[in-house]
Amino acid sequence: MPIQTSAPSSSRRGFAFEEGVAATHLSAAAILEDFACRELGALLYEGEPSDETLLTYFANEGLIHDDKQGGFDITNLFALSAARDLTRYKTISDKAPRVIAYKTNTKLTGLEDTTGRLGYAVAFQKILAYVMRAAGGQEVLQHGVRRFEPAYPEKAVREFLANAMIHQDLVASGGRPLVEVFSDKIQFTNPGEPLVDIERLIDAPARSRNERLAGLMRKARLCEERGSGIDRALWSIEEAKLAPPSFAVVEGSMVVTMFKGTNFAAMSKEDRIRACYQHATLHHLKNAPMSNSSLRDRLGLNKNQYPQVSNVISDTIAAGLIRPLDVDQGNRLARYVPYWA
Repeated sequence: MPIQTSAPSSSRRGFAFEEGVAATHLSAAAILEDFACRELGALLYEGEPSDETLLTYFANEGLIHDDKQGGFDITNLFALSAARDLTRYKTISDKAPRVIAYKTNTKLTGLEDTTGRLGYAVAFQKILAYVMRAAGGQEVLQHGVRRFEPAYPEKAVREFLANAMIHQDLVASGGRPLVEVFSDKIQFTNPGEPLVDIERLIDAPARSRNERLAGLMRKARLCEERGSGIDRALWSIEEAKLAPPSFAVVEGSMVVTMFKGTNFAAMSKEDRIRACYQHATLHHLKNAPMSNSSLRDRLGLNKNQYPQVSNVISDTIAAGLIRPLDVDQGNRLARYVPYWA
């Protein structure tokens, strides 16, 4: 039977959802049975601690609390991270990630629709593998050896998946992390608007509504260090010569879209401007201002396509997203930085 708990109130100033209680007065045996304790322990701690030691570690981390009556209270964070069945706990029953794979580039024909049950930390690698498999790829011949090349860089998929889980608004009802795999793109959606400007997601210091969940996922080595994830994801996308991902706020939710392949001719003006701005930002962060040459390489173009890239740069300047590094610079040595640099 479902464990009966009451949902926490978000009205109290300073309330952190992770600290709320998902279940009360559970015995040690019940915790070991209902939660993937050993799996979570393997992610967080060295060696192979005993069951008793694990519970002590979890208590020291504030994941569970001794209720002084012979049992333990379970925090939302512990349940969200390690529950064997998220739906058993009222406070988090609607937070399980959902992955939908479609046959084409629309939602008309679905191939698979799966909603997870395991807690985030212990299920993360399984969800990532599922998404990568659904996204597909192709076999390539390299140095006489056939190998499978995924359609998207795993590093980027990992980061956007982790962000959808970690940065969601956990207090919002009726929403959950959602991954939709289409024939031409992957969309990651999570409830809650980002806490920083969309245009500054690459360079701004990381902020999260759920600091303890973010900290646990980092400690478990399931996502990048603070503030480095988005730019690492974008570098991997540029290296794979994929079209630039888009970041949008839609009806109170954050939506990140990764696109399969790069076809400059098929890109819209908006796509090209977004690629230019992201490229300029990444280069600024490594103290190497963007040039026509670097943007050509990023877009998979050749030297003869210099004029097309110049047009993209001009459009991005007109959009107010980049500026010349030096107002008096010549065309041959022209370098560009983000507008905020």
